[in-house]
Amino acid sequence: MQHPWWAVCLNTVMRCLKQTCQLRACFWASPTILAVAGSTLEETALLASRRPLLGLLVGMGSPAVAILRTFQHRDVIGKLENRDVKRGLSINADAPMHRSLIILGEYSLAVAAIANCILTSFDLSIKGVVAWSKEDWWNPLRWSVLPVVVHLVGVWSSWLDVEMVRSHGGGEKTIRQHLQTWAKDEFRPCASHDPTTFRYRPTTYGFLIVSWWAAILTLAHYIYGTAVFSAELFVATPRAVLILCRYLASTLCCRMIVAFELAGMRRAAPQRRSGQLPSPEAPEEEQPKLKHLPK
Repeated sequence: MQHPWWAVCLNTVMRCLKQTCQLRACFWASPTILAVAGSTLEETALLASRRPLLGLLVGMGSPAVAILRTFQHRDVIGKLENRDVKRGLSINADAPMHRSLIILGEYSLAVAAIANCILTSFDLSIKGVVAWSKEDWWNPLRWSVLPVVVHLVGVWSSWLDVEMVRSHGGGEKTIRQHLQTWAKDEFRPCASHDPTTFRYRPTTYGFLIVSWWAAILTLAHYIYGTAVFSAELFVATPRAVLILCRYLASTLCCRMIVAFELAGMRRAAPQRRSGQLPSPEAPEEEQPKLKHLPK
């Protein structure tokens, strides 16, 4: 029996509305899922303090950033606290072959995450349309690139909050010596670095302002991503799930790199930590214990 024309039209409209609702539900939660699965600004900043280039690549490969609370003092050094256990996972980063494989694997994963994130955003930009911005086709691509700025502000905030003091090599250094120190640290896993002392700086207005802006930028990026993905048109639900999985793959690759390097820092560090440095005049038994991190 042939259905009337109005019944066919109504059935078509209802199928389109169902697909649209499924797409909205999938895309609406994408920024939240990616932010939860990724690393925080403090973790990326800790990695960037030891290996700046790798930290920058990880920031570029992570399409979302976890939301921060404004004016909240986060225990950055506390993230390097090791559990008081006698046995655990062994990270052999001292052997030249293992070190080369680790470095090659980390940079390969970071570059692959960046390429996958950019290609996914470009594909979504040219094949989809944002309802509230039909002329600007690069909204998804812009959303995936903006986290680099947020991570840079987070590194700045961490530098204003935490000071790194090397165990040796004090005094003025030339540009060549700075480059040699950077290359030595950059192309070695953090588990094989020499111990370095971290301490908290006195709280300043500059730190409060920069940390506040870091929190505002993460919130703005989250709102912008939700607005972009919830307004995407002409994207089927299976393709939306595939796009989310591709973004999630880049996020997890960068997260694994950060987690591995932080584990290397915890492995090489003693079990005590403090926010102050001992004064040279204080007796050795009265000096506070420090948190030593790998160089």
